Amino acid sequence: MATAVARPSNRTRPSIGLPGRRYDHLFFSAMALLILATVFVGFARTYYLAGVFHAPLPSLVIHLHGAAFSCWILLLVTQTSLVSAGRVDIHRRLGIAGFLLACLMVTLGVLAATDSLVRHGGPPSLDPKLFYVIPMTDMLIFATLVFLAFRARSSPPAHKRLILVATIALLIAAIARWPLAAVQRNPIRAALLTYIFLLAYLGGL
Repeated sequence: MATAVARPSNRTRPSIGLPGRRYDHLFFSAMALLILATVFVGFARTYYLAGVFHAPLPSLVIHLHGAAFSCWILLLVTQTSLVSAGRVDIHRRLGIAGFLLACLMVTLGVLAATDSLVRHGGPPSLDPKLFYVIPMTDMLIFATLVFLAFRARSSPPAHKRLILVATIALLIAAIARWPLAAVQRNPIRAALLTYIFLLAYLGGL
């Protein structure tokens, strides 16, 4: 009788693989690379191809902000690659560094936005004070989602989705610098374009 009872439990094992999870590694790796390409195209002319720290940026805080943001994108690609390769142990160790980096990014993001406000930066079509709301809102959204992702780190499906959406929330600045007249220096249209990433995310659920 013990054998008869054990058999049904073995038959239930295939149900562990939930629908939509089979291609998670491929989807999140592809999204990370797409985000990397988006950021590179946006900041290539003024930052990456301009020598990074030798780039003619207006202040030191902008340099630090750009470096931290770039490290986050590279970390995202690295983390998705580690999970795909089955190295979850390294992924978890880097995750602590990633959380600390996210805290630094929020601080530098606020300082960079304030620096831009003082310099009356931003697109000429927007009042500097109105433009200031956009990066501050981005930092609030990013900080909230990363905090929730850190709390949900024991639940991989929730954790990686929160991290992805948090990163998508940062893409407005990159898209607004694409060499396209329709979005260049237009944060409103750039924000609308980030919805494409969100739609791709929803399609991958």
